[in-house]
Amino acid sequence: MAQVRRSVALERQRWQQVLTGLGLRSTEAAGNFVFVDTGRPHAAVAAGLLQQGVRIARVFAPYDTWVRITIGTPAENRRAQQALRHVLG
Repeated sequence: MAQVRRSVALERQRWQQVLTGLGLRSTEAAGNFVFVDTGRPHAAVAAGLLQQGVRIARVFAPYDTWVRITIGTPAENRRAQQALRHVLG
């Protein structure tokens, strides 16, 4: 359990670095997900990510430009981060 917590914490930090690098606003993550304002409609971002093979959580009204991305394994996160970069171009 301790190893999983450390891994999630490390991946959460990596996500925050990516989001900051993209100039995106996000909540202060403390769990196993990041919540980020893409500035674009959730449906468009979710569809673009799905085309890249990445499925994200549903929209959380009224935050229709925010997306919730669950923190996965390092490989899954790299794939999701690459997909997010592609979608937000």
